[in-house]
Amino acid sequence: MGYKRFCGRTMLALLPIFLLAALYLVCDPFRVLRDYDSFYDPADSVWVNLNADYVATCTYDRQYDSLRYDAIIFGNSRSRYYQTEDWLRHLPKGSRPFHYDAHNESLYALLRKVEHIERKGRPLRHALVVLDKALLEQDKAATPHLNYISPQLEGNTLRARMGFQAAFFKAWFSPKFIYTYLDARLSGKMRPYMAQSLYVMRPYAYNPLTNEEYMENEEARIAAGTYYEEADIIRCFKGKQHPGETSPTALSEKGREELQKLAEAFHRMGTDVRVVVSPLYDQIRLNPEDVAALQKAFGADRVHDFSGTNAFTSDKHNFYEPFHYRPVCARQIMDCIYQ
Repeated sequence: MGYKRFCGRTMLALLPIFLLAALYLVCDPFRVLRDYDSFYDPADSVWVNLNADYVATCTYDRQYDSLRYDAIIFGNSRSRYYQTEDWLRHLPKGSRPFHYDAHNESLYALLRKVEHIERKGRPLRHALVVLDKALLEQDKAATPHLNYISPQLEGNTLRARMGFQAAFFKAWFSPKFIYTYLDARLSGKMRPYMAQSLYVMRPYAYNPLTNEEYMENEEARIAAGTYYEEADIIRCFKGKQHPGETSPTALSEKGREELQKLAEAFHRMGTDVRVVVSPLYDQIRLNPEDVAALQKAFGADRVHDFSGTNAFTSDKHNFYEPFHYRPVCARQIMDCIYQ
């Protein structure tokens, strides 16, 4: 085979890769290549599932100079339903709240967020930390693109930025993602098979000023009395409770060190911090050793453990599904811990 023919065939074979790479640069499906005033367009009928850590960090940094956030809710996706409007009732007048959460948040990334705020010299007067076993047991950075830590939290070094971008570029080349993305973008429809993936999702009401979401569709169905009667919802709750069980210890030795560093950072900034251990529908109690470690770090009066079997976890109407509880539940928890 001649050299020119070999080069021609090689270029032809690589053409689809070049085209996909070009499409990635043009579309920026994960919103990580360019700056955005808001990462979510309310006019879109389908949204790509974005990295919540990056969305929150960019939004917080971009808007801080104008909004001067001084009260922040931290945690994983379960913290999303602690609404700032409800929290403000328990904070001093003039407080400026923000949601600084992430999907499947880790203790490692949570510590980096607080250190990022301290490094910037920004006051943090109030903090609400919503956590559980899943957060406490993650003592190192995650690598999946949806959970990858924002490079700004790792010093914004070249290595951090390259690793972050590489994770998304790799995710783009998943055949399932490309198919789902193109189908959603061209059709503008959320098809049934898409709901089973983590690639795209239905839009929800989103406030870019506080990085806050509202599950309006779900709440409307609950108000109408139809939500908990749906077959899919009935199935997702069935057999999910394990009363009387206690989870294995979540904190590693490194995790205990990170927890202590987190408490020390809050102390240096003079932050009034409250810690909530989430009530989960499974009714599995957080290990007492982990609760004791939290109390040692933050103070026994600052840690509020709602895991296990209680009034919140006994009623499925407090939950959208077994893993996420509703604002009505979060509102009662805030009323309790700020008495």
